[in-house]
Amino acid sequence: MCLPLKLCLTVNIYLRNTVKHYKSLRLDSKRHSTSEDDSARTSEDESSVNVGYMVSSYEQAIVLFNNAMVSGAIKRAQNKETGIMAAAKVIDTKSEDELEDYMVEIDILASCDHPNIVKLLDAFYYENNLWILIEFCAGGAVDAVMLELERPLTEPQIRVVCKQTLEALVYLHENKIIHRDLKAGNILFTIDGDVKLGE
Repeated sequence: MCLPLKLCLTVNIYLRNTVKHYKSLRLDSKRHSTSEDDSARTSEDESSVNVGYMVSSYEQAIVLFNNAMVSGAIKRAQNKETGIMAAAKVIDTKSEDELEDYMVEIDILASCDHPNIVKLLDAFYYENNLWILIEFCAGGAVDAVMLELERPLTEPQIRVVCKQTLEALVYLHENKIIHRDLKAGNILFTIDGDVKLGE
């Protein structure tokens, strides 16, 4: 289904403002500043949201997996300018209601700032696909690691995974957020072995 152009532009302006707003809050908190820059959420004119440029700035690499459960493919992508790797979730949205549900998820993910929760890097709507780019966790998901090793995790490994996952959950619950899909496939490892809660 092709959504109206005006709606696509509105969605992209909202997504840009959401990502910018929470990034500015993180920068402010890191600088120990008490003032929050609410101007990041003010409206932009449509020409400032150059979605074609945003898409082309990410070089798509391999498809990590193609899963009907997520309504699209998860791809590894790299920002050509910064070199930052991302996991790109490319979703074919079927309706305005479905798009609105994903926008709520994006808003929640953008608001999270915890070392054990994957970070939202970018989000935009382009050619009937919603692109959600999150922090790339090169170690993969816990379930994929166990399949690769052909054995379960050891008790010390489980202890580390549980501790860091619970720290992420405590943060979410303190912020009145319920995960609702806690499973090994949504617990990810960074290349350094840190645990990140996704989805």
